[in-house]
Amino acid sequence: MRAQNKNFKKQMMTPSILIALVMALSGCPKNNTNTNVNPIVTAYASCTNCNAMMTNGQEFLSTESTEIQSGLTLSLGFAGQIATASGGNTYGYSVSQYQGAVAVSRGNLIIQQNMYQGYCVLPAGQYTVGTLSVGHYGAGIVQGLKLVGTGPAVLVINLNTAQISSQNNRDPYGNLLPIQRLFSTQTVIESVNGQVCNVSLILQ
Repeated sequence: MRAQNKNFKKQMMTPSILIALVMALSGCPKNNTNTNVNPIVTAYASCTNCNAMMTNGQEFLSTESTEIQSGLTLSLGFAGQIATASGGNTYGYSVSQYQGAVAVSRGNLIIQQNMYQGYCVLPAGQYTVGTLSVGHYGAGIVQGLKLVGTGPAVLVINLNTAQISSQNNRDPYGNLLPIQRLFSTQTVIESVNGQVCNVSLILQ
C-alpha cells in the first residue's frame, strides 16, 4: 500500500512541475517569430564614427517636421565637420556651401499618442534624439543618417533620404531661416526596444 502511495505522489509531481515551467516561460516577452525579446538596449550608447565631428563640428541647420498625419513632431539640429586649414568651417555663409559628413547635435521627438504598426507599438511621449551613425549632407539633402531616440522606449530611426525646405537657409526675401522643414518619404523607425519594426514615416 505504501509503495502505491509513493508512486501516486511521483505521478502527481511531474505534471505540477511541467505546468509551473510552462507558466514561467509564458511570461517572457515575445515577437512575431516566438523568440524572446530583451527590452533593455545597450548597443546604442555611443555614436559610430562621429566623436571627432561632434567635438569639433558646428551646428549649421535646425529643422522641425511633422509626420503627415500629425502623429509626431521631429526637431533636429544638424552639425557638420570643420575641415579647413585656417580653422574656419566648410559651409560658411549659407547651408548650400556645405557638403560632407553630418550628424545630429541635438534632437527632440514628440509622439502624440501610441502608434501601432502590426505587432509594434511606438509609445506616446517625448524622446531625446541623438546620432547613432553619421550620414552625408549635400545640396540640401541628408542621406544615410541613423538616429536613436530615447524616452518611453528606445527607437532606432533611419533618415534614409530627406530634403530641407531651402538649401540656402533663406526665405524668398533673402532672410535667414531660423528653423526649416525637413521633407522625407524614406524615413523609417527601424526598431523599438530592439525589436525590428520598420515603420515608414512621411515627414513634412
